[in-house]
Amino acid sequence: MKIVLIYAGVSFGTILFTILFMFLFCPVVFFNGFIKNKIENSFKKSNPGYTLSINSLHYKFWSNKIEADTICIYKNDKVQTYKIIGCSVAGIKFNHLLNGGPKDGNFKEYVADVKEVNINNKESKYEMKIKDIHLSVADSVMTAKDFEYHPITDDEKLFASNQFRQTRVKIMIPSIKLSGANPVGLINGKKFHTRLAKLTEMSVDILLNKDKLCEIDTVINPMPNELFNKIKNPFQIDSITIENGQLSYNERFEVNGQNANLSFNHININAIEINDTLKNSTTAILNGNGMFNNTTPLTLSMILPLSSKVFSLKYSGTWGKMDLTNINHYLDLAEAMRVKSGKLESATFNVDITSGYASGNVKAIYTDLKLEPVIGKQIQSKLRT
Repeated sequence: MKIVLIYAGVSFGTILFTILFMFLFCPVVFFNGFIKNKIENSFKKSNPGYTLSINSLHYKFWSNKIEADTICIYKNDKVQTYKIIGCSVAGIKFNHLLNGGPKDGNFKEYVADVKEVNINNKESKYEMKIKDIHLSVADSVMTAKDFEYHPITDDEKLFASNQFRQTRVKIMIPSIKLSGANPVGLINGKKFHTRLAKLTEMSVDILLNKDKLCEIDTVINPMPNELFNKIKNPFQIDSITIENGQLSYNERFEVNGQNANLSFNHININAIEINDTLKNSTTAILNGNGMFNNTTPLTLSMILPLSSKVFSLKYSGTWGKMDLTNINHYLDLAEAMRVKSGKLESATFNVDITSGYASGNVKAIYTDLKLEPVIGKQIQSKLRT
């Protein structure tokens, strides 16, 4: 028995000495070998079908801070979907690394910073970028800058990739702040919940290529309820506010031709997500206001059943005073028609969409309205619809 105990003690001492030696004198080998493999294996186990690859790992023992130069996430070990550049996490203790990652209760002291994240989805032909991400678990706050969502290629290559009509979307958000966030859910892939998401100076640019025919039952641009129902990891955002947003809607009718454009400015939106646990449903209620072409005030209210199996939507709003000739830059190209004269005093609209079928009414008060066709474009207008 004495010999066995001595042998066991020597074995344990040898292992402990080896670990201490690697940690003190060969930290690069230790962290980029044993620790890195533990983290990568732990990620793969909790995220089947995805592989985590850490380029270089550094740990500052006295400040409990771990740093990584580049982290990549691959789908099915081949397709790169995420690239994280310049990542650091403070408050992560050494035993968390030995265990392959922290448990839920260990997150409270974590402060994470990321210089840039690139998300590339070749199936959707779009990519996302976001910079300067800062996450504090103790403060329940997450901030980010310079969010971008746009096609991987330019407009002409995107439209040429499909024989039917497509809608190109570009989104930019200079500043994002999530307050009352539950980062633990975001980190471990479970439910993510935040009380408020504030998006500042968000801009959306939409372009529809009407030089091609419309595809029936297209899956290229799914409806909001379809996107919501496809989300694998559940999330909940109680309230979203958009301050001073911009929306540009464009239609083109020939390659490299002039676009018909509608612009909305100074958009302010407050959206609330309501969850009915009894009906197991989620509904978004949206209220907003803004300006059309920087001159005409407008308001909008919307009810959007996100968890619905079919596309349904209710919206209503008002439109303020406007010189109707201000929309000729759109009508000339889109409808081969223009306003010769006319003043809009006010307008209201109320629309109900159920299972993709719309009904409603528009009431407008206007004076001296006169329309005229745009010569030479009547035939083109018929072909576009």
